[in-house]
Amino acid sequence: MNTIKMIELEQIYNFIAEYPEILAKTNFDRVRTFISAYHNDRGSIINFNDDNCLQIQYHGGNIMNLDLNSAPNFLHKSDFINWCSNYLVH
Repeated sequence: MNTIKMIELEQIYNFIAEYPEILAKTNFDRVRTFISAYHNDRGSIINFNDDNCLQIQYHGGNIMNLDLNSAPNFLHKSDFINWCSNYLVH
């Protein structure tokens, strides 16, 4: 994983973690908030298919389905960022 991407993931994480209401949300909603922020300016299309799955269509046309049950607890920063680096960065 490229160091710049890891720094970017951590910056987005730190930004989201500062939201006043983030602790009141479920882990699913925290993850969804993070993914939406990460893909906001990347030309990706995100569809949340049900309570546990999402589909990301990247600007190149590649489609990835992701089961959010596999996401670690958002509050475990290191584990969460490592998970993101494995599943979200393309």
